[in-house]
Amino acid sequence: PLLKRRVELDDVKLVAPQIQFYRDASGVWNTADFFVSSHTAETVKKPAGPFMLPFSLAADRTVIEGGVLNVEDRLMGRKFKFDKFNLTVKEFDMHKSFAYSVSFNNVNTFEGKEIGTSWSFDGDIFLASLDWGKASLSAEKLKVSIDGSLIRGSVKVKGFPRSETELDLKAPALGPAQWAKYASPAPDFFLPASRWRLKLTSIEPRKMQIDRLRLDAEPLAAQLSGLIDWTGPSPRLPMMIRSQPLL
Repeated sequence: PLLKRRVELDDVKLVAPQIQFYRDASGVWNTADFFVSSHTAETVKKPAGPFMLPFSLAADRTVIEGGVLNVEDRLMGRKFKFDKFNLTVKEFDMHKSFAYSVSFNNVNTFEGKEIGTSWSFDGDIFLASLDWGKASLSAEKLKVSIDGSLIRGSVKVKGFPRSETELDLKAPALGPAQWAKYASPAPDFFLPASRWRLKLTSIEPRKMQIDRLRLDAEPLAAQLSGLIDWTGPSPRLPMMIRSQPLL
């Protein structure tokens, strides 16, 4: 039914859309452009001034299939492209948590070699009525495939843009055959199957505090903390490392 500029649908499906996502030079993402209240039209403030969302679109299930996501970070001067972007959102709500599932592919170049990755996340989003400092995102099921090597784990992010991130990943063993995909000559080094646990705090747009990064790859164990500083022409990484040597 159409009533007072409100459209209610059971399912919404977008096939092969082109999605633009950017952060401006002041560090503000165009996040508000992607969210429409499931209850009523709202006025949302942007750096250029307020604008009125034309109507509310409420759906029990929203699906994006086979899209392309273009991300431009004007603050850091970087651009990314994610192909085969798929997103499913169930019972979208501005004020309560709702479930989501997302997957996409990406290709990066490292040392002149292309590295193909596939990503998938399943979890919950809390928008906190667009009070971003209270918003959160979690993915209890996270999978990353890097040239066929599968990494599994979970991630939790609280507060935007000054966020706290907790990441827990399990990676397969890496030997010379795997290193050869990324470096030439390949280092003669074997890393056993490992677990990586990271707690990261975003201090400001170009600074992140590593509260804890712990690596467990028996018999190796190491933990470090420090600061990632991108305010200069190249990053600075002052670190404090505590390690257990190989036995």
